[in-house]
Amino acid sequence: MRIRRNIKQSELARRLNVTRSSVNHNEKRGISCVKTAELYAAILHCRPEELMDFHTARECRKSFSANLKSK
Repeated sequence: MRIRRNIKQSELARRLNVTRSSVNHNEKRGISCVKTAELYAAILHCRPEELMDFHTARECRKSFSANLKSK
């Protein structure tokens, strides 16, 4: 999405007030946090769902659920 909008990682990082490395990390690993997706979406003029990595989010929920069951 960032590339389609012709925005450099450094520019997106500046607008988000994060490091370029953080933007790079989210692009490589995927965004699983809704709040982060909302921040990115506001700048990229899209819906947060378009940016979410639902596979990663599912894995986080599975891990969280497993931790709850083990207690």
